[in-house]
Amino acid sequence: MTAAPKKKCAQCGLNRQAKFFTSAKGRVCVTCQRKTRRASSHSNRIANTYGITGAEYAALLKLQGGVCAICGGTRGYRLDVDHDHALEKTVGTRLSVRGLLCRNCNRHLLPACFGNPEILLAAARYLKSPPARRVIRRRVVVRR
Repeated sequence: MTAAPKKKCAQCGLNRQAKFFTSAKGRVCVTCQRKTRRASSHSNRIANTYGITGAEYAALLKLQGGVCAICGGTRGYRLDVDHDHALEKTVGTRLSVRGLLCRNCNRHLLPACFGNPEILLAAARYLKSPPARRVIRRRVVVRR
């Protein structure tokens, strides 16, 4: 039994079986091609949608420490680009970008408060001091 022929990928440098290359003359393995295509697709989408480059996205992600700007959570997916819809109408999409958020914060938390910081501050006060704690007390059971 002979070993499958191997080639070295020009991008990652790994020696891979020939089946990992799209053609006999292929220099880059399929895995690297997919990674490049995904990165390129993401860069094009954020450039077309928000007017920021892939490098600016990466710089913003680094500035935030690679985590969501609100909850600080790390995720296994790319963070959403958050922008101010009202500001977008006056200064344009690019300057309305606020930061990178996880899906939960960007798609649930912010829409629930209508983008109003006062609602978020009220929610924080509520969580720190719920009104029910001032009314509902432990019941004292008197045993006879």
